[in-house]
Amino acid sequence: WQLAMYLLHDMARCSVEKNTVSYSAGISACEKGAQWQLAMGLLDDMARLQVVKDTVVYSAAISAVEKGGQWQLALSLFAEMQRIGAQKNTVAFSACISACEKGSQWQLALGLLHDMARSKVSKDTIVFNAAISACAKAGQWNHTLALLSEMTRNQLLKNTITYSASISACEKGGQWQLAMHLLHDMTRHGIKQNTVSFSAGISACEKGAQWQLATGLLDEMARLQIVKDTVVYSAAISAVEKGGQWQLALSLFAEMQRNGIEKNTVAFSACISACEKGSQWQLALGLLNDMKTKSIFQDAIVFNATIGACEQGNQWQLALDTFERMVAAGLSQDLFTYNAILDAVQDKPVGPVLFRQALHRQVYPGLLRADPALLDLHDLSPGSARLAVRWWLFEVIPDVLQRVGTPSRLEFITGVGRHRKAWQTKDIGAAVESILLELELPQVPASIEGRVAIDPRMLLSGVGRL
Repeated sequence: WQLAMYLLHDMARCSVEKNTVSYSAGISACEKGAQWQLAMGLLDDMARLQVVKDTVVYSAAISAVEKGGQWQLALSLFAEMQRIGAQKNTVAFSACISACEKGSQWQLALGLLHDMARSKVSKDTIVFNAAISACAKAGQWNHTLALLSEMTRNQLLKNTITYSASISACEKGGQWQLAMHLLHDMTRHGIKQNTVSFSAGISACEKGAQWQLATGLLDEMARLQIVKDTVVYSAAISAVEKGGQWQLALSLFAEMQRNGIEKNTVAFSACISACEKGSQWQLALGLLNDMKTKSIFQDAIVFNATIGACEQGNQWQLALDTFERMVAAGLSQDLFTYNAILDAVQDKPVGPVLFRQALHRQVYPGLLRADPALLDLHDLSPGSARLAVRWWLFEVIPDVLQRVGTPSRLEFITGVGRHRKAWQTKDIGAAVESILLELELPQVPASIEGRVAIDPRMLLSGVGRL
């Protein structure tokens, strides 16, 4: 491109008139050399000298700015092309659809594809790949499959990019079965699978809670000698961690280290979550410190998991230290944060203080129902539930009894555990029953399953230790 620019400038020096062809060649050179600013400068030069801009000029310019990540400018040039009546070709449409993909404008990409059909401009694999990639970014798997079907009808060849983008669309749309089908389809049609296609497939398995399939894809990558990168390992570690396979998650993290693969926040986060499930608090703290040493961003998920790991190891002081580090880092504390720390400090003096802080920050918005005789503990952990029960019975119910009279029963909504994962052993119902036992408040039959009930008259008669 440098030589092309030199020759263009030399034309002016030698008083040789520059025309559409010379500018077109110059802009194409800029496009190939990733010099989108120079390409735009040549377009401005053409306007100043009143040199006609044709289809080739616009197509090259749109391609140049699209490759430079200037998607809005690409769409602006395409609109200008339409305004002056320049004929649109496959190259211009393809570059413009690619620009839509970079700008996450999937609806516009599909609109341009339909415009190609109306304008009788031929659509090739590159055009479809760009449209599929645009849909994939937005998780529009149904539109992606429709585009794949259209490619089949038009007898267009699908390549690795086509399938990788389609698998990514299915992954983002939570369609792990379709992602697996497309991966197998690649093998059936002899299309080379690469790191990107496997990465998308493993991520789809992770979102679909299919950890066995995820590890199967890792094995397949090893068999085919396909490079495993940071994204692949991070997705695989997340998949097995979510499946409760904490030892396997730690094993994959160790393999990642052995192979010299750069670790990111996702990999650390999944590994620390695995430590939490395996009660490996020392390792969790070590990984958290390792992230700080390596200047890897520590998010709320990482801190929450570390607090949880310390709680599992009965290290409440370390859990509290980690909570305070999280506050000092300027991160927001959410439902998961407070559940984790309150599990750790429920029976310590700081427990009620942090529970009140959570209430003040509206961490548990559904705790109190419209029915004043109900306490909804669905979103709470055992530790936060025990603190909530004490708070409700000590501070809320006395006022309720005074204002609205005595209901037939007071009920704690605990749920029946249908939505707990296999590795989740924490039982809210058992936590409530234990605190009621401590308070010497006998249970009565609840109105429905998933609730624990007491007779409010027991409070009025002075029974119990309130």
